[in-house]
Amino acid sequence: MVISSGGGEINAGMKMGYWVFDNQIDVVVNGMCMSSCANYIFPAGHRKIINNGSIVAWHGSALQESGMSECDIRESVIKAFNKLTESEKKGQNLE
Repeated sequence: MVISSGGGEINAGMKMGYWVFDNQIDVVVNGMCMSSCANYIFPAGHRKIINNGSIVAWHGSALQESGMSECDIRESVIKAFNKLTESEKKGQNLE
């Protein structure tokens, strides 16, 4: 499975993670895998591959009551990306 996801609803991420695990699916991150993708789908993969220039960002859990929101995480990733040089940005293949 090739995935690029900014995250999503926790229960859907868990359900997909169980499916990936039960079917021994390899997970390839092409771009980004954040939040529910990183917490539940990526670790469930039989083999896990992070393509060059891709980002896997974990935060929180289903039990989290406070902390950084998904919006805060995205904002942090965007700020870090914007600090890259133009050649480094082109090498990320995030288009």
